Amino acid sequence: PKILVFVPFQPRGVACGFSSAAGACAGSRVGENYDVELLSTFRAHRDRNILERLTFGVWLCAKAVWQILRSGAALADIHAVSDRGLLSHAAVMFGVRLAGRPALLRIHGGDFHLVFERASRLQRALIRIILRAATRVVVLSETWRDRIKAIEPRTLVEVIPNSVNCLHFE
Repeated sequence: PKILVFVPFQPRGVACGFSSAAGACAGSRVGENYDVELLSTFRAHRDRNILERLTFGVWLCAKAVWQILRSGAALADIHAVSDRGLLSHAAVMFGVRLAGRPALLRIHGGDFHLVFERASRLQRALIRIILRAATRVVVLSETWRDRIKAIEPRTLVEVIPNSVNCLHFE
């Protein structure tokens, strides 16, 4: 089966955590058993007005639908780091769901819970909708599971811990 992985990694040739993880995935049993395709949602950071951001969101949603239908992927794995990542990747997730496929939304720390606390009422409602729309939300720790469940109790959350056991370094 095919899996599409949407990540906000830098352009090719720039070392970052996502590209390292992608290389590890490709060389693992996952890469042997699944056809994994990485799709970048990278966009250079700069201030944009609301129309530009909405246009980009619509483009990402359409791209996700197209990529799912083109590839026949059975699943999309969507990585979001924090506030900007969550909002732009929400467009991808809604596209994946529109195409009728399950969407795993990975939230990798950052300051997500603080972003939620500072958000307006409308933004909080949108964040809750995003969390409910994901087939599963994947987080790195029980603490993050509790934070996500506090924001939206109906979210289906799975914990997949980081591969580094920090206790070995204490």
